[in-house]
Amino acid sequence: MNLTSIDKHLLAIEKLLHHPQIDANEVLRHLYYVSSFPLLIFTIPAGTHVYRASSSFKNEYFTQISRICHPPGNAVKSYGRANIPRQSMFYCSEDQATPYLELINYWVKNVSVGELFHVTIGEWEVVKDVEAIVVVSSDNAQRKSQMEIHSGHAFDNHLANMHKEQQKISNLVYGKFHDWYSRPASVGNDIYKVTSSITNKLVNAAKHLRKLRGAAVMYPSVANFEGGVNFAFEPAIVESGDLKLIRTWRIKIIAKANVEGFYNFTEVGREYGTIHQDGLLTW
Repeated sequence: MNLTSIDKHLLAIEKLLHHPQIDANEVLRHLYYVSSFPLLIFTIPAGTHVYRASSSFKNEYFTQISRICHPPGNAVKSYGRANIPRQSMFYCSEDQATPYLELINYWVKNVSVGELFHVTIGEWEVVKDVEAIVVVSSDNAQRKSQMEIHSGHAFDNHLANMHKEQQKISNLVYGKFHDWYSRPASVGNDIYKVTSSITNKLVNAAKHLRKLRGAAVMYPSVANFEGGVNFAFEPAIVESGDLKLIRTWRIKIIAKANVEGFYNFTEVGREYGTIHQDGLLTW
């Protein structure tokens, strides 16, 4: 495919996003023709720690690791940033702050001022190197986290060895992909149908290329616009033991309103859990 043709299909997907509701099959049809760009595969090294948060509004203690892990596929009813319905992904972040920020809009919609609720944080360790597709910006100025900067340099170096047409295609494709992954999901916006389709295209290509059982995708956090990075791991990575829970804690939060009327979520208590080899958690 040439630059003009690829640009036409990317523009067609962008136009779909201006409709009240889009057909995911139409997105897939156009993505089929988006090719001739490199797969940017980043190795998440063993020893890396990632964080995942789970909310509870019923003073509930999660007593099984499975309750703070990825959900079963049949429980997934809607599109997510990297999943289609009935497809489970283990979502997490590279730092402790980003999981909280990712949940704020959910809290605003589900918590009243003065209400207490709880958030359980899991700190997970990458036990064995994991291959991740990176959705990196083609614009160096938009790379904020260390992971984005590192993978961005690899992207730039790779492009330097390509001919001009392929460089233009790669910059165009990754520029648009990064733009879509950076957009917030809002009412009437089917951006998740686009990003989940891209995720599956990239992850499946990487698995085929590297003969992998499972892979991940790394993309920018919308909530942490200062440079947060999120990951979506395929369940096979967790289930094989390549990602392991090493620490968990439970935070009690109260919802307050500041003088301007905006929510202020304040921590008022914390306790740590004990992880057992049989998959149980005690508090």
